[in-house]
Amino acid sequence: MKKDTNASTGYLDILRFIGIIAVIVVHTVSGVSDNFAREMGMRQGQIYSAVKAVGTIGVPLFLMVSGALMLDPEKDISIKKLFEKYLKRMVLALILFGMVFALGEMLVKHESGNLLTLFVTAFKRVLAGKSWAHLWYMYVIIGLYLALPILRAFVAKADDELMDYAVLLLLIMTSILPAVLSITGIHMKINFPFKGVYVTYYILGYYLRKKSPFTEEMKGSLVKLAVLLPLLCVVLITGSEKIDISYSSPIIVIWAIVIYELIRMSCSKAEDKAKSANSGISVFCGFMREYIFGIYLIHTVFLNLCYKMLGFTPLMAGGYILIPVFIILDFCVSFVGAWLMRKIPGLRRIV
Repeated sequence: MKKDTNASTGYLDILRFIGIIAVIVVHTVSGVSDNFAREMGMRQGQIYSAVKAVGTIGVPLFLMVSGALMLDPEKDISIKKLFEKYLKRMVLALILFGMVFALGEMLVKHESGNLLTLFVTAFKRVLAGKSWAHLWYMYVIIGLYLALPILRAFVAKADDELMDYAVLLLLIMTSILPAVLSITGIHMKINFPFKGVYVTYYILGYYLRKKSPFTEEMKGSLVKLAVLLPLLCVVLITGSEKIDISYSSPIIVIWAIVIYELIRMSCSKAEDKAKSANSGISVFCGFMREYIFGIYLIHTVFLNLCYKMLGFTPLMAGGYILIPVFIILDFCVSFVGAWLMRKIPGLRRIV
């Protein structure tokens, strides 16, 4: 693999920030459609689904950023360090916040039992992935971390030809082919060892950082794609009740690649950082870096409080104008919560 010509990784901070905003967008609208479907008209349901589809870009960007950093052979990550630092943090965060959320749900639903029984039940639900839904991403990251030594060994030894083949194969088998089979209704049983698209995004993040297939001359086309692809999502969903835009959709995969490359290109051209138009954004996103994980962990608290306990939802005032208001409020409240959590010595190491 060719070495990274962009010494700065500031663009990864920007991608993280875009990712967390997109995740908040998804749960702002899905929290409404999942819990108040009967109160929504058909057009409202389509619009909320379209907004959710646009926000789907968040998880792919998170995975690509993680892959870009964690798969770098120059980064010192021994198996011991992986377990003692990275996996330990993820597992502790999952258990702590998963149990708090699970216990909260049990108390709200008035589930009976003594304190020990409630804690054991909550722990079992966390193991089974039955705490709050947004924590599903934690299980994905833990799985990727467990496979990290194998993935790192592969990318460290792979030459350009093998990496090109691996990326192309993953794109075909986890995104393009499943989409084609779904559209055509054809059934094809191929036992591809990598299930799901998450490894694809992980490898893509590293691949694009080290060897981008895109040139500066292609930037104009990438900008057009960056605008057209989310519009395509909106058109497809508002035109049909049956279409679902998932993480494995070729539209989302291509859009994630486009966003990643546009941000990387924009930052790589900023030789004079003091005069760069991106410097202010980079500084802000760099500041936000240490709070992103905490925001992710607790961002659904505000939404659940508003939706399930207070009955406040974006469906008020027509159902549309309050969507950005809830997104902004959720981000601000979650940031304050993440900031406060990082002031607590024991919790700081986890969040």
